[in-house]
Amino acid sequence: MSNSEQNQNAKAASGVLYSIILRLLSFTLTQLTIRFVDPTTLGKASIRLELICSTTVLFLGREGFRLGLLRVAHDVKSTKIDNICWMSVPVSLVFTTLALIYHLNTYVDQVPSGNANELDDYRLAGILYCIASVIEICSEPYMIECFRSMDVKTRAKAEGLGSIGKALACVLLLKFYDRPYNSASFGFAQCVYAIIVSFFLCTSKWKDVRFPSWMTTFDSQVLWICTIFSLQSIFKHLLTDGDRIVLSAIAGAYDSGVYAMASAYGGIASRLIFQPLEENGRILFSNKHAKIQKLKAEKDNGADELLHELESTYSLSIILVVYIGLVFAVFGSNFTSILLKILAGEKWGSNTEAASALSSFCIYTSLMALNGMTEAFVYGVAQSGKEVGSLALVHGLIGVVFYILAPILVVQGSFTQLKGTNGLIFANGVCMGLRSMYSIHFAWSIRAGSTSFQPSSDTSNQTDNEDDVGGSDEEEDVSPIQEKPRKRSVMDYESISLALRLTCELNRKLFLATDSPSDDEASIFYTEPSKRKELKIFIRDIFQKLKCEDDPFVKAITLLYIDRACSVETDRTSPNGDQFLPCPFLNASNVHRLFLTANILALRAYRNELPHSLQYHDDITRYYAMALHTDKDSDDFIQQISEFEIGNMLEWMVQSLGSEGLTIHISEVNSYIEKWINLFEWESTEQ
Repeated sequence: MSNSEQNQNAKAASGVLYSIILRLLSFTLTQLTIRFVDPTTLGKASIRLELICSTTVLFLGREGFRLGLLRVAHDVKSTKIDNICWMSVPVSLVFTTLALIYHLNTYVDQVPSGNANELDDYRLAGILYCIASVIEICSEPYMIECFRSMDVKTRAKAEGLGSIGKALACVLLLKFYDRPYNSASFGFAQCVYAIIVSFFLCTSKWKDVRFPSWMTTFDSQVLWICTIFSLQSIFKHLLTDGDRIVLSAIAGAYDSGVYAMASAYGGIASRLIFQPLEENGRILFSNKHAKIQKLKAEKDNGADELLHELESTYSLSIILVVYIGLVFAVFGSNFTSILLKILAGEKWGSNTEAASALSSFCIYTSLMALNGMTEAFVYGVAQSGKEVGSLALVHGLIGVVFYILAPILVVQGSFTQLKGTNGLIFANGVCMGLRSMYSIHFAWSIRAGSTSFQPSSDTSNQTDNEDDVGGSDEEEDVSPIQEKPRKRSVMDYESISLALRLTCELNRKLFLATDSPSDDEASIFYTEPSKRKELKIFIRDIFQKLKCEDDPFVKAITLLYIDRACSVETDRTSPNGDQFLPCPFLNASNVHRLFLTANILALRAYRNELPHSLQYHDDITRYYAMALHTDKDSDDFIQQISEFEIGNMLEWMVQSLGSEGLTIHISEVNSYIEKWINLFEWESTEQ
């Protein structure tokens, strides 16, 4: 194993370890805090104030920037990129100001008793939460640097120390402070968390982050991506925090506090047990499915055996999580009072509403377990944009069902047992069940013979006429893996290098002759001059490492993808609101990375692995390892590109191409090869 692979594995292992420690620490300290508060205080602070003045502000203000800037290679240093990193600060400050204004105008309505001390307490708590958001957002550029450099350890340390400080501050204030400012104690503790996290991030990443230069503009492509992700984050926030939004809107502080307690204790099983199982299950399903598609493409009978193996793995995984979930549902739901007395004290243990809510959450946990594993299969196996889009549509519709059903159950409740917190948990359970039903339906359609598992079409009866451009009217779009081209030819690295260099030179002259800007160096595909390899040698090495030097089919798809993704016909400014950005125009600064990306994408297409799982970077490893096999050539260009960057470049090109751009006609490939042969005066041979 190479040093680079060992470093990647070490980073991943340490990240998982810190994540588990952080979750255990968070649970331990949370239960300490719960012991010292009543449901009403907990509901005010951890549901309403935290949602409005902290979670919503920070999520909407920074999530889009985080996701967008992760698409930019970490080794790209540009003032324009730095300016976008710092733009998250004023955007979040605007949201914080709006949240503060809303709080100051509505806090009186949230204290029905009208007690002066309670009013002062609640008003001060909201102000402190907003101050904490301001402090935390000022360190956001340093947090983004942690994400871009994959520095999981620094982030985990900062958040872990912050959680310790927050819990200790909250416990000390609640236990030893005599004045009735319980809600404000949570706000002050949030400020402690923000100060510790910001201080640790700033001291650790101070030298790696440059201050903004307002004399410089912003990178338009990256800014557009950040804007799109910011808009999408609104929808994501509505789905992710739907339960807290409903509670804040229609339920009282008491019900909110009971739900916060049930979620804190009941959710520990999903965070510590089910989430790791789901993540590993998704990777396992994806890898097995990729092998099946590869064997089917090669018409290997072993594909059927692997299919049965995948079915068995899926069934056993479902049975495992269902049995674990049933343990919580059957045993946990009957001993919640005892559990609460042990963990949260007599005050919570004798609270019948709290015990009932935790019992409901134990049953709900079994539904979460089923949904998590069934959706892991969908995310691991879904290939086409249509399948992934259908899943997103179903989730959106189920979200609508939740927002209709939850208020009815929380406020009214058909039965007494379903009213209030139990009603909200029941609504969540219904939605989880619906999501599981769709995922099981998807798996059943795969088993019954959907396009994902269908054998490749036999093309032996195709005639030469079917290889003409355009084909017949009955010709269908197919993924490249499903059929092989009729022509086999010599498309060597010299001719490909010549064609790419000529294109780069033509683009350079075009930019020099007009006012059009050249490719921005901040692009994720940009390569520093000192790291560029001679293009001809680079292409030869890539073909050898990825084992496609003798396959003109993969080479042709590679060039077709480059042509489509970087085409001048592609709308590069997206004035019509298209939610994607094209790849940059081909030039000497980006041709190496663009070619590498297109070649890996062509191999994935050849093996029928498009387009699922690209966003998770799970299936990039084997291609990355192949490309890194360099016979100890430490100066190799490929070794200077991380696996994470290759994953981001693949995502960018997939978004640029879209589902139509990824689809290849067999006639297009054959026609492309024939034109190449004619251009370079080579002869073709029949396959």
